[in-house]
Amino acid sequence: MTRRRVFTLFVVMAVVAVAAFLWPRGPKEPAYQGRGLGSWIRDSLDSPDPGREEKAYEAIEALGTNALPYLIHEFSRRESGFSRRFNRFARTLNLPGTVRAETEYERVSWAAMGLYGLRSNALPALPALAAQLDDPIRGGHAAAIIGQCGDRGLQYLRRALHSTNEQTVLFLLDGIVTASDEDDLCALILALGLVKHTNHHVRLKAVLALELDSHSDAVLPLFVEALKDSDPDVRRAAVDALGNLEGKARPALPELIRLATNSTPQCPVAVSNAILRIDRAALVP
Repeated sequence: MTRRRVFTLFVVMAVVAVAAFLWPRGPKEPAYQGRGLGSWIRDSLDSPDPGREEKAYEAIEALGTNALPYLIHEFSRRESGFSRRFNRFARTLNLPGTVRAETEYERVSWAAMGLYGLRSNALPALPALAAQLDDPIRGGHAAAIIGQCGDRGLQYLRRALHSTNEQTVLFLLDGIVTASDEDDLCALILALGLVKHTNHHVRLKAVLALELDSHSDAVLPLFVEALKDSDPDVRRAAVDALGNLEGKARPALPELIRLATNSTPQCPVAVSNAILRIDRAALVP
């Protein structure tokens, strides 16, 4: 037997041993049409074919709450040091992607898709999801899943907004913005009081996010309120947002003109440009 064959055999045996060691231990994976749920979801993420995504959501919906124990376990469990070392070893040998352990990021991503697809069926998982809100990998996903769980989800998000960990709050906002439909985004930001949050980074992100929902009648008073913010970046974002609304922002002209004529005007060029876009005649003496 050649040295190369011996080495190949050794690698194959090592991979088998590692696979046995890394095989996930926890709740049994539920199956749909004879195929594991994780396989359905991973397949949809690896393909641009929308039909595969529809099939994955079909599997998630069919399994309902029966999928919760498995998905929460996969979403929450941490990657072992052995897995990380093995993946580094596999990369060193230039082994194909199929000969390595699944990364934590990959697993969290597909488990999050499964939990999000459960929608109201994810309600029993709210406490477990809330515990992940300050995690750098899971936080944004957890906020997105919680954000589509109605009033009960909002209770958890409101509590998280009072966290002293700024990153937790920003994860939460990112998750809400990423996952929300335009029709829901303004309502969520209003319900959570994000434009008046004590953290100026959160207020700024909230104003920028509201531009995505600028067709809503509710955004105008929020932008006007943000013109009075103590942070100049928040005020500037509100000015730009109102300018983008053009004629729809006429009710905001008195506050914009006040800013433009203030003895110490803030971002005067941006304010003037916004007024011009809303109503050119408003700047005529």
